[in-house]
Amino acid sequence: SPPMMGRGDNYRARYIAPYEKHLHHQGSYGRPFPARFKDLFADRGSTAGELGFYGKRQNNLDTVIVPLAGARYDVHGIKYHPVILLTGVDAEASAARIAFHADIHKSMLTGITSLGYETPGYGYGEKDGEGIPVLQKALARVAHQYDVPYVVDNAWGLPFVGFDPVKADADVVVYSMDKATGAATSGLVIGKEEYMVPIRRALGMHGDRWGTTASYGKAAYVTFDPGKEALLSQIQALKVLRDNPQVLTRPVDELEKIVVEEFDRLPSALKDGLVISKSYNSAAVEINYEGTWKDGKFGIPIFSIEDMYAGSNIFQTGMSQMGVIPTVAYDGNIYISPGLGTTGDDGQLMEKETRWAVRALVRLIEITCKYAGVL
Repeated sequence: SPPMMGRGDNYRARYIAPYEKHLHHQGSYGRPFPARFKDLFADRGSTAGELGFYGKRQNNLDTVIVPLAGARYDVHGIKYHPVILLTGVDAEASAARIAFHADIHKSMLTGITSLGYETPGYGYGEKDGEGIPVLQKALARVAHQYDVPYVVDNAWGLPFVGFDPVKADADVVVYSMDKATGAATSGLVIGKEEYMVPIRRALGMHGDRWGTTASYGKAAYVTFDPGKEALLSQIQALKVLRDNPQVLTRPVDELEKIVVEEFDRLPSALKDGLVISKSYNSAAVEINYEGTWKDGKFGIPIFSIEDMYAGSNIFQTGMSQMGVIPTVAYDGNIYISPGLGTTGDDGQLMEKETRWAVRALVRLIEITCKYAGVL
């Protein structure tokens, strides 16, 4: 974002964000551009105005939102909004679109961002020979052509195990360490030192006191302090990921097997078009069902992210009524991850409990389809 201090009028800055899922995270730090996206986040969250998503917008900063080639943005849901359907994304054609808009806005361009996920439902199904999403590498290439950073939001991701910033040529990667990793509430930023120095300085912890890479200055302005307990839990989680990653990856393998078996119980009319993928990056299994809508026929009902916030996403609120903690299930995409209630003290999957939870979701889908007239 532009500087907040100094004499003279400030300038405007713009960064580019693909029109993808979870855009209210990585794509909401500027005013949406072009204007057709200006109220895109208005119905997300329960807090409106300056204290909601609008409050994240930085000074004189715009977000250029670019629809992806091959994606669909059909309108669905009880809260009737466009949903983001990404299994058909063409990586190179999408990168060409990004490059086209980068050239238009090059006088104000300050960065390009995207998610760090790797599954088809998030638009990253095309991989190179090393398993790196082609779209992510292409976004990095465009960013570096304009000498701006490629910043990756990998909030629901595992350091070391998942997204590889070196192979993807990313400049900065941001994690929510309390999600897939399981640490106490805290964040983690990994990046090239050229960009980490100003980030540390902005956080008030660049080590001006002792010459270390990260230490708080005495009586200095400190923006964020997660607390010692959160940092200790994060360090321990990172050690597990470094030394014994199978603690988190083995449950994903076992969960995938259960999901495949339980979703095979669906009536045949609902199974055609399902795509099930596992993600070590997010320690989750993805069930994408946007392909059930084809040939002009209704498929499994798709709920918008606005439905999730309004409590009208049946696949989430229904699970609560069945006594199961709901998972993320909007935009025709369901993400199931091991965790509370499905793993034991050793972190490994409890098959019986997990199978019943997945079976509850399968039955809920079947019930919903019956009353929606799909079956």
